Order: sequence, then structure tokens, then C-alpha cells
Amino acid sequence: MTVLVDTGAWLPDRSDAHHAEARRWHQSRAPHEDLVTTALILAETFTLLMARLGPQAAGAWWDAFRAASVRYVVPTHFTVVRLGSRYSRAIARVP
Repeated sequence: MTVLVDTGAWLPDRSDAHHAEARRWHQSRAPHEDLVTTALILAETFTLLMARLGPQAAGAWWDAFRAASVRYVVPTHFTVVRLGSRYSRAIARVP
């Protein structure tokens, strides 16, 4: 399955009611899934890291991202519709 990795995956909001469940999924399933992200998500994450933790933390995250198995994709209409429908189905399954 292709999974869109959003900013929240790298900068989680611990007050999120689904944070613990998402963390468990990531630990058990993420290594087996096709993880993708976009330039807008990368820019948002980098900007938030710069603002919250400074340039050293943002640079370290960037290096870790480049070494990770998350693919960078250029969103097309087809990609957005396909990932959006999968996201909607996944959210519908959350109790």
C-alpha cells in the first residue's frame, strides 16, 4: 500500500487522540509500506523544525530524511485522488 507521509508523522502532536495508534502502526507497518511525501510537506516540516528547534535540528532531520526509505513524489491529479481515497478509507476505519 502507498502511504502519504505528512508533517505530522515527523512532528507529532502528542495531544492528538490517535498519536499512540499511529506510532504503533509506524513501528510495525511502515517498513513494509511504500512511503511517499511531497515538496510542500518537506518544506512545511523543515520550516517548522527551523522555527521550533533551530537550524541544527532541521539539518539533522533533512539528513535523516535523505537516508530514509520515503520516496519524494511530484503530486499529479491522479496521485492526489488515489492517495486521498486511500486516506479517506483509512480514516473511516479509525474507531
